[in-house]
Amino acid sequence: MIPDGRYTLVFPDISVQTVPINHGHNTLGQYSSTAFFIRHEPTLREFLFFGDVEPDSIAEKPQTINVWRLAAPKIPEKLSTIFIECSWPSGRKDDLLFGHLTPEHLGQELAALAAEVVKCKLAVQQNESRRRPARKKQRRNTLTAGELKDALFGVRIFIIHCKDDMNGDPNRPLREVIVEQARRIVEERGFGAKVFAAEQGSHISRFPESFLNLKALINSPQRYDDG
Repeated sequence: MIPDGRYTLVFPDISVQTVPINHGHNTLGQYSSTAFFIRHEPTLREFLFFGDVEPDSIAEKPQTINVWRLAAPKIPEKLSTIFIECSWPSGRKDDLLFGHLTPEHLGQELAALAAEVVKCKLAVQQNESRRRPARKKQRRNTLTAGELKDALFGVRIFIIHCKDDMNGDPNRPLREVIVEQARRIVEERGFGAKVFAAEQGSHISRFPESFLNLKALINSPQRYDDG
């Protein structure tokens, strides 16, 4: 699928838009990954699924911000579910990320998304207001923590692709540690999103297993149950 800014029908009622993102860089240069906007055409509801992600904060050419700018106008009415990797636990050094996120970097990425959501809402409010200022105000690049509060309310973040810890606690998978750290960071920053764990091969037990019925996950206000 060519990232041309369009949605491509891949199955009856299901279309996909691909967006290139970074998966890291080495001596040969940058290498890429992909984010997928997966849309149910009859309802125009969709969810966002990421491949491997290098944090924009350390990328030579940030690209994940392009995904957030596309997602922001749709949140949470049309897009309320995001699957994104968080491979490493807190404390891992940037030069050892190998093109992946830690909970801290995930928090930074969600802050970027929250900022784009707020900017979209402010732009809509300004367009709808009849009392427009005589002179266009300069758009700020940064927003305060108070302005970002609950910007992602109604959004569910599913953590995928956690690395295995061969030397860790056998009774507590590293995935649980990573998800707990990510959840704490998101809650402390007040974005309003909910963070859950997703395991490879797991099913969402409340809904039919058919791919077409993933729309139920997107539309349902009920919280996710593992298993």
